[in-house]
Amino acid sequence: MVIYNLNLALVYICGCISRINMISGRYKIVSKILNFIMFLSMWIVAGIRYNVGTDYTLYSNYFKNINSITLENSVMEIGYMWLNKVTNFFCDSNQIIFIVTSFITIYLVFKTILKYSKRYELSLYLFITMYFYYSSFNITRQYIAIAITFYAIKYIINSNFKKYIISVIVASLFHNSALIMIPFYFILKMNINKKLVLNLTILSIISFASIGKIINIVFTILPRYQKYVGSSFLSQESSWMHLIVIIALIVIVLPIKNRLIIEDKKNNIYINAIIFAAIFQLLGLKTVLFSRMVMYLYIYAIILVPNILSILNLKLRPIIYLGIIVIYYANCAVLLKTGNSEVLPYLYRLP
Repeated sequence: MVIYNLNLALVYICGCISRINMISGRYKIVSKILNFIMFLSMWIVAGIRYNVGTDYTLYSNYFKNINSITLENSVMEIGYMWLNKVTNFFCDSNQIIFIVTSFITIYLVFKTILKYSKRYELSLYLFITMYFYYSSFNITRQYIAIAITFYAIKYIINSNFKKYIISVIVASLFHNSALIMIPFYFILKMNINKKLVLNLTILSIISFASIGKIINIVFTILPRYQKYVGSSFLSQESSWMHLIVIIALIVIVLPIKNRLIIEDKKNNIYINAIIFAAIFQLLGLKTVLFSRMVMYLYIYAIILVPNILSILNLKLRPIIYLGIIVIYYANCAVLLKTGNSEVLPYLYRLP
């Protein structure tokens, strides 16, 4: 865990200094240099990993065999296939594909955090300790799709439906599940009041009881997943603990929802995303298929949680801030040590 701890410490410390400089309006060039160091640290650790992550061998072998892979026999989406082909044209070391995919994911998330988080050092810290960063070592294709749709939040904010749809379609070229985000252009803009939350809760319970029919609908929209019928994939269940964590955040946020929106209207988007992440996580208790959808929405928590601090009493802020740091570090340490995503031990290899 030494490399991971050093990476986390470097990102957080550089982030703190960078934000202080930005607030003061002095030494902006220093902030830009520090931001580059943060990005570089996260990218290098992710990019040069070797045999790290559950799916490392799968992606490594796919790249090795890319010259014999066509649209007809590819087991992966066309966008990811062509990314491998283009990358292989310039360098045939299989390590290079991890460098390229890590760059895409981390760059898009990094840029979005810098643009929309009020405390970007904390958002980057949460990106790592809430395990999004480490999960990207594993389900690489989906995290490219998640990063693209996350970056596309600016098109929701600016009400640019055309560019948002284009972004989602591009994301779906790397993982078909990204198509689920199309209706969220409208959903994330909704004003979800207490009555609607109650209705959504009832609908979620009904959906939970009718999971079989919902899975059939998903197969209609995403036929690629039909190959998992009868496999252990559909029978896998997600964690109750993850659902409890998301619901706990919702319980904290709902009483202060109006204050958060007054502080920044964009917070409404993040809150709605977390509410629907909880719904997908509930359905994920029946099949992991829906847990894969959670990440497209739950990632907005890395912006929402730091933004909550902005409306708190000045005396409470340092205490809550420290609590967030400690709790999420402990959570991350437990996940790492219990082998989640198989990112330990950390090994590296240069291309």
